[in-house]
Amino acid sequence: MDDTGILSVYYTGPTADVEIVNDNIQIMPFEDILQRFKDQILISYPKDVNVVNTTVNIDRIVFGGTKTINKSKSGDYLLVPTWDFYGSVTYKYKEGTGDLNQQDENNEFTWQDYGFSIMTINAADGSIINRSVGY
Repeated sequence: MDDTGILSVYYTGPTADVEIVNDNIQIMPFEDILQRFKDQILISYPKDVNVVNTTVNIDRIVFGGTKTINKSKSGDYLLVPTWDFYGSVTYKYKEGTGDLNQQDENNEFTWQDYGFSIMTINAADGSIINRSVGY
């Protein structure tokens, strides 16, 4: 939400709690989560020979729960505690390369989707959760 109103809304249908796997899960210290983010973000964005610089700007970090696929039980999901990092990614291209229609006068393209987490980290074990595949 900004001064113009609501930018996006994401809704997923209701779910039913079937079983509590762990009602007293320990989460990692936030400093460890931040370090995990710093280590992982460096390898998260593929290198493009036409990109001379990639800047990730994090403007909000949110603690919550993420529904993930239960790999050990087909068709089931787990709600795990997570930290989500939101913001933007700016790519600076070599002059005359990349999609010129998306670049500004400085050969930069900034991607931002207000409802999309740049990185989701499992707060219990520090693993990276790929929201596209569900785990």
